[in-house]
Amino acid sequence: KKSKYFVKKEEDDNDQESIMTKTTTTAKRKRQQKVKKEEDEETPEVNAYIKKHRDIIFGAEGKKRKTTKEFREYAEKVRILIEKMREKRDAPVDTMGCAHLADTSLPEKTQRFETLIALLLSSQTKDEITAAAIKRLRDEKVLLPNIMAEEKEETLSKIIYPVGFYKRKGNYMKRVATIIRDTYDGDIPRTIDDILKLPGIGPKMGHLVMDHCWNEKTGIGVDVHVHRISNRLKFVGTSTEETKNAEETRKQLEEWLPTEQWSTINGLLVGFGQQICTARRPKCQECLLYQQGLCP
Repeated sequence: KKSKYFVKKEEDDNDQESIMTKTTTTAKRKRQQKVKKEEDEETPEVNAYIKKHRDIIFGAEGKKRKTTKEFREYAEKVRILIEKMREKRDAPVDTMGCAHLADTSLPEKTQRFETLIALLLSSQTKDEITAAAIKRLRDEKVLLPNIMAEEKEETLSKIIYPVGFYKRKGNYMKRVATIIRDTYDGDIPRTIDDILKLPGIGPKMGHLVMDHCWNEKTGIGVDVHVHRISNRLKFVGTSTEETKNAEETRKQLEEWLPTEQWSTINGLLVGFGQQICTARRPKCQECLLYQQGLCP
């Protein structure tokens, strides 16, 4: 049985702990209120143009945005500011993106194959990792369709590790190389339909292949950055709902974006997403759209 002293001490300790908890909770609440107040003070007033034409630009409540004159003007203002933020072209995509990985000293047919393989590897993988994997494939002298087709799948997977889904992509690479060797005389397919029939090649990769390799605009390459930023800026979706996937985003972008901008929109938004408009903790204070009240 505990003495009165110990019982009293436990009661005092519990009281002290309760006071400390309340004090901590109160202090935390005050800090949160202070942060919110500072954010409210720092948030720029919504651009008068957006304020005046919000429903016209982004669509009425719950309805799909319409391609109006006001929306196009808003989108062009946004594009110009993003171009300004991307003047240095020093994001990872600008030096290690798939469009920059082919060895330009090699025959054009080989360059096209290298670009195709780079795009295949790029899914769910950072540019730095994709670039390193392409270099290892080249160093191991397997970055040619006739050689890659004969290489063991396990060996290819080992070389490209830690690319995302490297085992599955090792399988895709070998199958793609075999098809290109046997069906297309060592070159990549010439049409978007045939490109999309290759194992592991989806619409994003296919349209970028056609653009980078054949200089043909068949569609917009939409990756996670383009999908995320297009929704953040209300380029797609409705005023209350985002598009469900990259393919839906692509189709909606192509409804209004001028064809001459299809080739540049991917690199523009990818670099913007890598440096400023990141998925987590976007650097809003550095963003000209935020500063000028153009971010929805």
